[in-house]
Amino acid sequence: MRISSAVFLLLGACSAPAASGPEPTRALGAKSATRCAMLDGGAPVSGTWEDITPPQVNLAAFGFGVKAFVIDPNDSATVYLGTHAQGIYKSSDCGSTWSHVNTGVNGSKLDNGRNWTMVIDATDSSIYTCAGYGPSGVWKSTNGGVDWAQILTPNVTSVAPYGGFVEWIAMDPTDPTHLIVTFHGPCSPPAPSECMAESKDSGATWNITGHPMFRSDKDAVYILSGATWIYGSWNAGWSGGIWRTTDGGGTWTQVTAEPASATFYRSPVTGHLFVGGGFGIQESADDGVTWTVTPRTRTNAVTGSGTKLFASNGGCLASPLPPFEPYFSASEPSPKWSSLASPLMTSGGLFLEYNQDQDLLYSSNCRGGFWRVWSP
Repeated sequence: MRISSAVFLLLGACSAPAASGPEPTRALGAKSATRCAMLDGGAPVSGTWEDITPPQVNLAAFGFGVKAFVIDPNDSATVYLGTHAQGIYKSSDCGSTWSHVNTGVNGSKLDNGRNWTMVIDATDSSIYTCAGYGPSGVWKSTNGGVDWAQILTPNVTSVAPYGGFVEWIAMDPTDPTHLIVTFHGPCSPPAPSECMAESKDSGATWNITGHPMFRSDKDAVYILSGATWIYGSWNAGWSGGIWRTTDGGGTWTQVTAEPASATFYRSPVTGHLFVGGGFGIQESADDGVTWTVTPRTRTNAVTGSGTKLFASNGGCLASPLPPFEPYFSASEPSPKWSSLASPLMTSGGLFLEYNQDQDLLYSSNCRGGFWRVWSP
């Protein structure tokens, strides 16, 4: 494990709950707290960052290093980390040690693509991911990442770009059997060009629906509940925006023209929605109908716990992007964003997740590696 001994401060940024309410809260595997509380001989000082990139991952290899990751909601010490064409890695001790886990059925196929989207089912810990620029489709594991199956059905693969070139996988926070997939390119007739695939049975069957006209490689859909979704488009960072549907993708209304990133986050306490964007962190107190922007907080990922909020500016680039800060933090219920002390990393995290169980913030930084910080 690599440890950063120096921490640098990089200089540089309530209303009622949403109509449908906060997402259901769930205990993040209290059984794992003891296993992670004494890592490395004792909990580090608050704010200590550690580079916990799996030693098997070659960050100097062609590509973008580490990619999407998930924390197992049934055992919060367990983390799954995707890579650029180097497979899936699993840690059972909050990232202190790792194993290359996709060693079973179809596992080698996951070694041939980029795992840039990943979700996990809170009911049974099933994992869903993609292998971008490798084997097409949605890949699912029901046994901790060892064996994998491609679950998109022929009615989708026959019209989806390149047989299912997946951009983003969304899971309904109120119903983990409800999934939506967006694609990295236009679909073919008879499907609409801007098509998505939806499943209501954990990927056993799928139907085609539509999304707004804007499309880029940072677009994503977020399921509020049922047929109410929001869609964010970065669109190269200069246009795009956020759209909203209440009829399962049949019709869409643009609610803001501010470019939005792929990672939407809903506070489990206030119900407010947050998303990063090209011009700043965006917040909505009314289920995505209206949005406000915090200027000069260009970000990609947003996460939190209901009391703490974190955001990061990640773009898989080789250097930070002044004058934008790589990390921000705030407190709820009335967040005021400020820069978060961190090592000088590659533009902040492309993917960010906070583990309230252990008070750990994880950051996936492409070629910059995979990091965690204690009590940020």
